[in-house]
Amino acid sequence: MPKIYDYFGIVFLFYSSEHEPVHVHARYGDYETIFDIIFEDGKVKEIKTRNSKGVENLPPAKFKDASDFVKKYAVEIAMKWYKVFVLKEKVSCEKINKRV
Repeated sequence: MPKIYDYFGIVFLFYSSEHEPVHVHARYGDYETIFDIIFEDGKVKEIKTRNSKGVENLPPAKFKDASDFVKKYAVEIAMKWYKVFVLKEKVSCEKINKRV
């Protein structure tokens, strides 16, 4: 389970056996929301959210923080996805201390 970002207590991570579309799990305590990043012609077209089975969605304030973060870092998240699942490289977790 590579953790890729820590943003004000929200941990963004991939599970070890992921699938397309490119997506990231945002976890805060016992809560989790999945953000799907949809690309078209090499650009972010849309970001969709979905529930993680058996886990409650992020609380509203944390959901907004996570959503804003994914919008700003979508390309970087996709690059980390590529490194982990295509190139089979390890990525480090970045702690972001500045509000997006």
